Amino acid sequence: MLWWCPFRRFAVLFAIGAIAVSLDDAAADDAYFRTEIEPLLEQHCLDCHSGSADDVGGGLWLDHARGLQRGGDSGPAIVAHEPDASPLIQALRYETSEMPPSGRLPDGDIAKFERWVREGAADPRAGVPPEAKAVADESATDPGERFWSFEAPAQPPVLSPQEIDRQIRGQLEAQGLTPAPIASPSQQLRRLAYVLTGLPPRESEVRAFLADPSDAHYAALVDRYLNSPAYAEQWGRHWLDVARYADSNGNDFNATLHNAWRYRDYVIESFANDRPFDEFARQQIAGDLFGGDSAEEIRSGVVATGFLSLGPKMLSERDKEKLRMDIVDEQVDTIGRTFAGLTLGCARCHDHKFDPIPQTDYYAVAGIFRSTRTIEGELQQYVSDLNRVDLPVSIERATAWDA
Repeated sequence: MLWWCPFRRFAVLFAIGAIAVSLDDAAADDAYFRTEIEPLLEQHCLDCHSGSADDVGGGLWLDHARGLQRGGDSGPAIVAHEPDASPLIQALRYETSEMPPSGRLPDGDIAKFERWVREGAADPRAGVPPEAKAVADESATDPGERFWSFEAPAQPPVLSPQEIDRQIRGQLEAQGLTPAPIASPSQQLRRLAYVLTGLPPRESEVRAFLADPSDAHYAALVDRYLNSPAYAEQWGRHWLDVARYADSNGNDFNATLHNAWRYRDYVIESFANDRPFDEFARQQIAGDLFGGDSAEEIRSGVVATGFLSLGPKMLSERDKEKLRMDIVDEQVDTIGRTFAGLTLGCARCHDHKFDPIPQTDYYAVAGIFRSTRTIEGELQQYVSDLNRVDLPVSIERATAWDA
């Protein structure tokens, strides 16, 4: 699923560990669970849905937060912020199954559960009982079912900073370790500058920050670095690594990609101007199909599709149909790694042995890229050339050229 995410905000999360929730709200949500929800679970649910039960009903454990998130045999028990879509709420209302079976809860108690889910289903209970973990591992026959990235998303419990610190300190102490000392102002500034710009801070910035290492001064430096060209170049470079950017093709015939710099500049410009991530992704995969209201907008979309032409391609392959399918395979595999964090290439030959990707899905995607013209003509005998497209220009610029 894609979503709107300004790049600057994404980078700051790495730089200063910003917290996206109000601590007061989180504490209030935890308190609501402890005072209103947990007693109802203990009174009406845990006889059948906990480690004390002879047979855990439906494989659903309700005595720990992980159990609610993972759910039972039919999937997650709650959908955070959506009471009507949550199986637990449906069961409490007697709309699907009837829980508890001894009798429907009063409307007031059901309303408490509805409010809890609507506000994010905070559950401060930590840990998983050993018996619950053993049953979960035993019941998951598909390796993918036991791997975190293939589980349905669920709202995790929101811990207070004090609870996070307590857990980390406890694990450090168990290993005989002590926390690292708090970074000095000069260390903080150096880390900030390197993370956001890839460059050390200027000497004048160091002197000024040592004279005033306040939070306000630090925040002003964050804004200054985010608005600098070096920020877009530093973070754009990370994307160029993922997109396998290079100025030549590589492989058997190392053809120079004379216009690759246009894609590089497009990426840097995207970071500099906070291009929304969904637009950034769509343009690279199909930017030539979206058009635009201006020559510059159309041009940007076409240049973005250079993403598909980058990377190693064996242009001297004499079996041109094989070359086309090899290019498709490279494009599908790169898109899987880049946008989904999955290796799709294995499914060219067989259903994936771990990721839930069958051959049918691979070739459904491959068919889309097979209809995309990436190579056209020859650089020299037997050596294919990449497809070339004229970039649109404004009427004013075209007129100036003609003159």
